[in-house]
Amino acid sequence: MTIAVDGVGGTTQPVPGVYPYAEGTTVAVTAIPDTGYNFDHWTLDGVDIGDVNPYYLLVDADHTLIAYFNPPSLSLKLSGELDYLLMENVKLRLSALVKDATTMEPVSNADVTISIYDADGGLWLSDIMVERLAGTGIYEWESEKTIRLLRLEKGVYLAHVTASLHGGQKASDILEFHVDPPQEPSITLQTILVAAIVGVTLIASAWYMDHRRLTRKLARA
Repeated sequence: MTIAVDGVGGTTQPVPGVYPYAEGTTVAVTAIPDTGYNFDHWTLDGVDIGDVNPYYLLVDADHTLIAYFNPPSLSLKLSGELDYLLMENVKLRLSALVKDATTMEPVSNADVTISIYDADGGLWLSDIMVERLAGTGIYEWESEKTIRLLRLEKGVYLAHVTASLHGGQKASDILEFHVDPPQEPSITLQTILVAAIVGVTLIASAWYMDHRRLTRKLARA
């Protein structure tokens, strides 16, 4: 298997070269653009296969995978925060600042999409990001407002955001985040037994006090 880069503009991971992978192996190849460049697309054995990044290639023959990079006309900076809810329920907020790469002015007419992948390349969701305040170039997405509850298992995830214009210009950014939610405290059998004993003790004490009061009243009578 051969991994290569067309011209300049970036590199790949694994780095460009020839690799003797065993047949049946799935290889994850990530395109990494240089500063001022944007990953454009892959070709596999001379055929354009799109811009999925990373690309997962099943080695079933002697393939050649080539990454292509272009100077972007858009600039995109992705940021986000992760809030832990109960157990593995995760609330994710992301914002993307989209600018003209030349003038650095905010871009308000971009189509901005988000995709979240797990560490194995499995797609968890795809959605759009919306510019909340017109003219700012800041596009936002919140999981709680799109699917109410985003359930992610413990692990590493990649949020991949792409901004594009109708003229074909585009830029993208990737944010890695880790999901390791704290566990809710569990109620053990010992805790249940202690609570039961305390409850029985309180009931017995109350019955004993009532019995003594009743005995005294009968004695006086």
